[in-house]
Amino acid sequence: MAKLESELPAKSARVAAFISGFDLRNAPAQVIDVAETAFIDTIGVMLAGSYEPAAKIVCDMIAAEGAGPVASIVGRGLRTSAQNAALANGTATQALDFDLSFMSGQSAAAVIPALLPLAETVNASARDLISAFIVGGEIAARVVRSFPTLSSEGGWHGAGIVGAIAAAAACAKLTNAPAESIPAILGIGASMASGLGENFGTMTKPLHPGMAARNGMMAA
Repeated sequence: MAKLESELPAKSARVAAFISGFDLRNAPAQVIDVAETAFIDTIGVMLAGSYEPAAKIVCDMIAAEGAGPVASIVGRGLRTSAQNAALANGTATQALDFDLSFMSGQSAAAVIPALLPLAETVNASARDLISAFIVGGEIAARVVRSFPTLSSEGGWHGAGIVGAIAAAAACAKLTNAPAESIPAILGIGASMASGLGENFGTMTKPLHPGMAARNGMMAA
């Protein structure tokens, strides 16, 4: 830790230490219960949204791409790359707009869609998934608190902006990324954040958490 603090700015070192050092055994039982509920809720809305037009368009594109079939897409028989699966899962999650509300709307919407296919490819356990989701949720919360008017006044869509950073953090945790690489992972995720409030009410809105899920994984 001393080496890390000497090489990174203090805030970056603290965030990296939190992500890499988080231990589910130290998490309150209530936090774990909320995380488990989030998985149930998200998979439910993902299944329901998987045949909505926005999700279908994304899956048609993925099928045409013909990527290596290493990960599942929730609600579909199609298998594809982990990043493509994250894109499809994230889009389906918000296709009906009933996904889990978490600070500034649905700022953590991209986290579980990214974690599911990544977990499949790295053979992660259920506890690993819960741990990574809690990390992603904490990072999402801190980013939202730093810019609470991101959506209401800033004109951005939190699920796409915050989601890319939160998904990057969660994927970093799930892949056991070394602490010294985490600031770069978060920086890459932040550089790919996107999503305009003007897209609300269109099929582009659910694409935002889809892109955030894919980009967060790419960053990690």
